[in-house]
Amino acid sequence: MPTLHIRCGSDIRDDLKAAGIEGDFLEFADPVCRGLVPATQDATIFRDARLAYIVDVLGDPTEETNRKLDAAEAGLTRLSDYQRVVLWFEHDIYDQSVLIRLLATLADCPEHHDRIWLISTDRFPGIDRFIGLGQLTPEQLGTLWGNEQRVNESQYDLARRAWSTFRATKPGLSVVRTFGTREFVF
Repeated sequence: MPTLHIRCGSDIRDDLKAAGIEGDFLEFADPVCRGLVPATQDATIFRDARLAYIVDVLGDPTEETNRKLDAAEAGLTRLSDYQRVVLWFEHDIYDQSVLIRLLATLADCPEHHDRIWLISTDRFPGIDRFIGLGQLTPEQLGTLWGNEQRVNESQYDLARRAWSTFRATKPGLSVVRTFGTREFVF
């Protein structure tokens, strides 16, 4: 069964294979919990603002950041190629903010809803201080496989509301930020 694994980083990519979990891998990792996130519906404005922030404030290389953002967006256009799409996320703000953005985006694609599954956890047996999926061994990751839950309509609705709230500005308050040579209004 063709499977796509989506994660907000590449930390478990090789370990999934080592655990014998088959499938392609898509990194969807714009750190939306950091920096201003425009409320615009215009995908180009949103992407340009996020690229500018990641490059100018976080200091990531422009070419690599461009490539990663392009690959993430292109990967979402190919979901029809897969019978199952499994989202791997944990409890921290980084993962959860990326997850709400991803689910809010997927909420508008009902043709894919029957193939979207989620593995999300805030703990792992035997690990006192669980930080995230990246600290698990391939064997430990393998125990999570088979416990994924299909994303349901209430989760899509919650993600839509959370993403809208996450990006909202206070009434009457706009923030103008300049990144590089471009100015963005949030």
